[in-house]
Amino acid sequence: MNRFSLIKPVYFLTLATSIFATWSKLQHQPYAATLFGIVVGFSIVFIILAALEIIPSKRIGKSEKIMWIVGLAVMTTIVGFIYLLSARKRVLDTRRQSIDFTK
Repeated sequence: MNRFSLIKPVYFLTLATSIFATWSKLQHQPYAATLFGIVVGFSIVFIILAALEIIPSKRIGKSEKIMWIVGLAVMTTIVGFIYLLSARKRVLDTRRQSIDFTK
């Protein structure tokens, strides 16, 4: 499994855990703080995976790369959703998806 196939599941895992953690916090559950820590961990993994796709891309300029990285770091959920829906197709070179990065 390469990093191209990991980014979507990690994002949706982050989103689902975030929603559950928020609900738990509103219900004053004792484990809510732990869930928020897990959300932060998943978010960091998502940001790193997205950055590993954005930085080597030759299809976008340096300023747009910086924009995506800063946006992901500041507003991970919203910018991550926009990145996955529209920008990822434009950022990635489709020929690179067949490369196995596990070797």
